[in-house]
Amino acid sequence: MEGRKEKSVKPATVKRGLREPAAALFAFYYEGFKGMTVGRRLWGIVLVKLFVILVVVRLFFMPDFLESRFATDEQRAAHVLECLTPAAGAMNGGRHD
Repeated sequence: MEGRKEKSVKPATVKRGLREPAAALFAFYYEGFKGMTVGRRLWGIVLVKLFVILVVVRLFFMPDFLESRFATDEQRAAHVLECLTPAAGAMNGGRHD
């Protein structure tokens, strides 16, 4: 037993730990997606639905109210500031101390 050398077993994570974390994360997902068959089609459906929801629906159902109601950027900024910051009277319950 004394003459026998023990092999040091290195875990697989040691080899991966040498790469940068972003590259390791990319490799993890790349290897996972490479072997998918049904999952690719499902991810395609998800991406198409996201495109429809975020781009097409926004174009038709979410008009730019600030663009249509105010002529300049200064007017738009003043309106947004007015909506975001309450009036001084509303802050203390309408009391003027």
